[in-house]
Amino acid sequence: MRYNGSIRRDCYRVQLLRTVSAKTIMTTSTKTSGGEKIEFENDRVRVIRVKLGHREKHPVRARGDRVLIWLTKAHEQRTEPNGKKEEIRRKPGEVAWRTASQHQIENLEEKEVEVIIVELKK
Repeated sequence: MRYNGSIRRDCYRVQLLRTVSAKTIMTTSTKTSGGEKIEFENDRVRVIRVKLGHREKHPVRARGDRVLIWLTKAHEQRTEPNGKKEEIRRKPGEVAWRTASQHQIENLEEKEVEVIIVELKK
């Protein structure tokens, strides 16, 4: 039986989609501790949604290089293991770059703070 070119191309496309899906989407929507939820993860990035209630503190975390996107207004205190403190205020939609670090975050806002973290793995 002979296949015409369009059927053969469609078969290649389906196989390509299967391969890309299997390699790219390794993890989606996995809950972790402390108000964190992994929204997406592959071999290059991890996308984490973080929600902190009023006066809630995250335990000390180690993070790689990352981009942060605030979804809500934020007033936070960032504390490093050496005791250095930094007060941070952000507006919804603000974006920031952070290099790898260990830190603890406390929400000083009256409402829940929500941020997306895109952490690089390589």
